[in-house]
Amino acid sequence: MLAFRNRLVQTPYVCSELTTKDELVHVDQRLSAVRWPMDSKAVEVAQGESSVRYLHSIEGAAVLSVSPDEETFWVETLTPVTMPRAENQYTSIRQMFFIEDAPAQYRRPLAITQGKLRHGKDDGVLLSYVSEDLPRTPGEAHEAHWSHLSEVHGLILDLCAAPTKAVPLSDRICFEWSPTATFRWSQQKSQTQVSVAADGSMLSVGRNGYFHHVFDSATERWYAPDGVPRVVRCREGIDPYELQAITDHAARINEQHFQEINSAAARPIKELKYRISNSPSTSRGELEERKEEEGTDGGALRVLEVQDVAGIGRFTYLSNDSVKVVFHDRTVLSSDVGFQQCEIISAEDASSMIVNAATPCAAARYVRKAEQFLHWARTAREPGAPPQFTDPDPLMRAHLDAALHALRAQRLHVKLHLERLSLLTSRGPSISSSSS
Repeated sequence: MLAFRNRLVQTPYVCSELTTKDELVHVDQRLSAVRWPMDSKAVEVAQGESSVRYLHSIEGAAVLSVSPDEETFWVETLTPVTMPRAENQYTSIRQMFFIEDAPAQYRRPLAITQGKLRHGKDDGVLLSYVSEDLPRTPGEAHEAHWSHLSEVHGLILDLCAAPTKAVPLSDRICFEWSPTATFRWSQQKSQTQVSVAADGSMLSVGRNGYFHHVFDSATERWYAPDGVPRVVRCREGIDPYELQAITDHAARINEQHFQEINSAAARPIKELKYRISNSPSTSRGELEERKEEEGTDGGALRVLEVQDVAGIGRFTYLSNDSVKVVFHDRTVLSSDVGFQQCEIISAEDASSMIVNAATPCAAARYVRKAEQFLHWARTAREPGAPPQFTDPDPLMRAHLDAALHALRAQRLHVKLHLERLSLLTSRGPSISSSSS
């Protein structure tokens, strides 16, 4: 899972029924903390000038990696799944952060990873470590007091499937969580799956609009779009729930994504020329060229040109004729060889999308600016070439400034919302007990 959008909590849960078996990891005991080595000998560095450095936690619960330009870093953590039957089972979620905005729990291991390797005697023993709690998950989300928190509705994750798990990169997976149900939409399957919190039943809606409801008792029901019962009454001890509202929302999710697919169908995207490396010698997040692209063994990418343009961002030109840009509003753009496609990571929600460089649509402002830098970088060493890449575009600067201010305002709003949500949650048991 390469990127996700998450509006309410740092690392949300994912129901085990909504993940495939190869996405689940079983451990011998419950993980309650991540122990980061405090000795920089533990930092692993791949060969090459622009290699990605990464740090493994002692018990293997997390991996922290730093990008070659030291603008961003990734943390891949094992996140518990919440279903009671899935005890000690985890799924891996990957998050991207800007180094200057690093969360407090990652600052110490980040500093270790950024530091140089020590050249002293290595006795092979790590005697010191820093222990940090795993990101909190709303494991108690199905408890009664959560039903009083209307603000919890609408938690959304937007995931790109990991190609290292034999899932096509084009497959897009979206989750939406609420205390009532968890919704999962898969582009590859073209359907929405729903896990109902009240009785653990599973509901799916396909492109034909019909609903398939499977209960824990191994019974199943098929519903036409206009034949869904409003309320489902459960066995004794479980409150009834409004199935009609759940199916209506699942149908809206289906319709929304089908519209996105149809609008994108007119913009064919060629096969990616990058892959995500999962070999032990390189970081999991490092982009490396396909061997067939250059007819060699690949080799580490080298940074050929770096230009900082005030108010616009940092532009980097790599040895494989690709470009990476970190814009002033924190949007990240990475191109492929030959600048045919670009991956753009939104600063607003960390969602990832791939666009055709010839028809970038909504991302045109970013793609065109990266293309201008690429033309400059290719001729930068020729006689008479401009010594620096300059950008006199005032409209672009104004756009990035406005986007950055909006992003900061959104982060402040989310911070205040989380504090209020945490306060309400801490009062939850008393609310629940008083209501009963």
